[in-house]
Amino acid sequence: MIRAPVNPSMVVWACERAGFKTHDLTHKFPKLPEWEDGRAQPTLKQAEALANILHVPFGFLLLSEPPEEPVPVPDFRTFAGRTVSRPSPNL
Repeated sequence: MIRAPVNPSMVVWACERAGFKTHDLTHKFPKLPEWEDGRAQPTLKQAEALANILHVPFGFLLLSEPPEEPVPVPDFRTFAGRTVSRPSPNL
């Protein structure tokens, strides 16, 4: 069984970015809290499945810090002219 050396802080970041809390995903990934704490590492297949659910490239989970995500087009779907600090992954 091959373990993926995911960065625990990147797992937390990817969950927050996708709008999930840990308890939202524990039914599918029971060891997610341990992955976030760094006490355990997922298998390669588990890490790939997590990346798919969170809509991030698998390689993002291996980075040391979150990448900068520039928005290539303006998002005109704002309320009262407020700017979007972090766009939705679906944008």
